Amino acid sequence: MVQTVCMPGKFAALCRNLNERQRAIVKQIGLDCLLSILSMPIQRMLLESLVEKYNVIDRNFTVHGHNVDICTWDVYCILGLVDKGEKIEIVRKHADRKWFDLYKEKGDTAITFKYLEERIPKEKDADHFSRMFVLYAIGTILAPSSKEFVSSNNLELVVDVSRIKGFNWARFTLDHLLENLAAFKTSKRTGLVGNLALLQVVIHLEPNESKVCPDDNLDEESGDQYYEGMRHENFENKNWNENVDQEEVNQGDLHGDSKDDESRMKVHISDVTKGLKLSDLELCAIRFVQEEIAIDSNSNKALVDINGLEVTAWHMNCLVRPVKENSVEKWLDSRIIDCYSAMFNSDWNKKNEMKHALNAGQSQWLRARGQDWIQTGKPYWKVSCGVAHDLVQAEMVFIPMNTTENHWWLCVLYPARKQVQVLNSFNWSTDYQEETKELRCGIHSILQAIMSSTEKFKSRWSNYDILNWDIVVKKNIPRQSDVCSCGIFTIKYMQYWNGSELTSPFSQKDMETIRKEMPAEVIMSPFNELSSIKDHILCMDKF
Repeated sequence: MVQTVCMPGKFAALCRNLNERQRAIVKQIGLDCLLSILSMPIQRMLLESLVEKYNVIDRNFTVHGHNVDICTWDVYCILGLVDKGEKIEIVRKHADRKWFDLYKEKGDTAITFKYLEERIPKEKDADHFSRMFVLYAIGTILAPSSKEFVSSNNLELVVDVSRIKGFNWARFTLDHLLENLAAFKTSKRTGLVGNLALLQVVIHLEPNESKVCPDDNLDEESGDQYYEGMRHENFENKNWNENVDQEEVNQGDLHGDSKDDESRMKVHISDVTKGLKLSDLELCAIRFVQEEIAIDSNSNKALVDINGLEVTAWHMNCLVRPVKENSVEKWLDSRIIDCYSAMFNSDWNKKNEMKHALNAGQSQWLRARGQDWIQTGKPYWKVSCGVAHDLVQAEMVFIPMNTTENHWWLCVLYPARKQVQVLNSFNWSTDYQEETKELRCGIHSILQAIMSSTEKFKSRWSNYDILNWDIVVKKNIPRQSDVCSCGIFTIKYMQYWNGSELTSPFSQKDMETIRKEMPAEVIMSPFNELSSIKDHILCMDKF
């Protein structure tokens, strides 16, 4: 059996012994996401089997007949490390003796894990603590070798503590893993090294060809730090747990019968609704969507048509996934969010509420206009008067945002208070002034154009200087603790936010019930013009 020294259990144990001040220091160096790592067993037999399936040239795995890539998006989902920052390059040279002697025990010839484990919890100096914490993280999780010590070559990464936060740790851990897999596969290395825990989790969760890896520069515009809520989510639900049943992650997962995309779509309704209290009508709607997917998952047949916005079974697949699943398969399609925006607008108009929700396409369009304005400083004269009028005739405007292509959050325009409010189910520590810049510039651009025109329009806004409105990030709101509910949180924020608070409570524990109620909500909506689809589900309900 091959030798490995990836030790998530030891790293998690060390993190549990850190005090609040030390945890704050870890946050300052941008690695607080690692504090939420839980223990998990390293399964050597599974890893040996995985290595056999690794394709050195293509840098991917062949599992169940499918090519499975591992990318920095996986690193982000599991570890919380963003693919951003300075590339880490270690110059192979002898370590500075001064630093080497400082972080090894007298008489030792290496910086051992044992010494770091003893010293780190007791260390009071912030810089010394930061250096040792990073060295220990490198040696046990991020880039472990097959030895019980961390290479002194890594000292050059931590000497200047101020640089630690700016390094691209996501790329570092991934490249180290893949390079060493290649070395092991080509017999250039006898020990299996690298972030093997990451490898185990990725392959266990995503053994199919449908996994999508976004562009390498994940989250270009967002801040460097993320708060603990987001990190805890990623680890708890990615099964970094020392109590993982060995039968749950084993070689059998890799040698089962090959399944095509269509068979993977066929999910038993008991898995989709297990433990949830749903009405007969809601169950019928779920079953109907499942049947449509089974017949033809690529069908363009519309199940919903609200104001010209069509939604197919394929768009609704994210709503009928298993309860226990926590993956990108459950990310809400933008059509679902657009559908709810349209439903809310129709309902608000009916009740004479002065609110308006934009759809995802309009949000993108405004950001594109903002990019134009930033580059040219000129208003967008070919303005869609409808969009501009919708904005200024509302006392509150809800704008779904997806600036990173992997996470939905809500931006609220509140002109009465001259505020741009942010409601994010992840407690991001980011610069929302910058994050909303394109949107605000886009709105500013079309407002400048329409105010310069001769056309008269009604407005409830007393201040159009949106570039100088306050950016207010709302903190006391429900947060998600999985990787797939951001779209639902965004919809619920739109539905219940009154500018100051949420008028109806909800939390993460409600997400699966809400998700499974959605097929019936959108299909049976009075604003859905496809009455034949509604009649079909009503007939199912009778039987």
